[in-house]
Formats: sequence, structure tokens, C-alpha cells
Amino acid sequence: MGADGTDVRGAERPSRDRISALCRPRVVTSRAASEIRQTENVFNALAHAQRRQILLVLRFRGGAMTAGEIAERFSCSWPTTTRHLRILECAKLVRVKKRGRERVYVLELPNLHTTVGKWLDWFDDADEVRRR
Repeated sequence: MGADGTDVRGAERPSRDRISALCRPRVVTSRAASEIRQTENVFNALAHAQRRQILLVLRFRGGAMTAGEIAERFSCSWPTTTRHLRILECAKLVRVKKRGRERVYVLELPNLHTTVGKWLDWFDDADEVRRR
């Protein structure tokens, strides 16, 4: 690989991975567009079984754990665990609090309820909604 980022065949390295694309701020023109983006991020995060398990572990272990404590619970590598945590953070399902050298991941349950709840509202029967 040369200093210009090309390998011997002349192909360029990708400048950004998929995860950083999720975290990049986008220009949002409306509240609806912002809500759609948040819904997409949440469902993308929930699409992987490992990330769903991380959320469950956080929920049943008091809502906050260090990255190391989370990684100990799973058999995947450290880079894989941190990638999953970053995706959950970008979806606003967890937030990170720094405690000294540790990173503590805190479950953001209200964000999960709000985003998934709004999406499920689309499937409410109009008659049932009127009866409430």
C-alpha cells in the first residue's frame, strides 16, 4: 500500500466504514425525516441478535455495565463487541458515560420505547384507537 492509499493494483481504500456512516450527522429538513432516520437506526441496531442480547443483558444487570463486563458475557472478539456497542450508541439505544479510564454503557430504554412505539402505532386499528 502506497502513501496515497492505493495498493499495488491501484484500488483506493474506502475512506469510511458502514458504522461511521450511521453516526455521521445528516442535514435533516423536517421532523418527519428525523424520525424516519431514527427508526431506521433503531431497527438496524435491533436486526442483529448479538446487539439484542447486549440490550437484554444491560436491562437485567441494572441498566449500566462497563464495556469489559459486556464483552465478558459474549464469545465474540473485542473489536466485534465494540462495533456492536458503537451501533447501539449511534441508534441512541445506549449512551456512554466515562468513569476514569472505563466506558460505562447505559441503556436508554425510553428511546427504545418511543421509537418502536411510534412505529407500532402505524398498525393500530382506527376503530380500536377511537375506543381508547
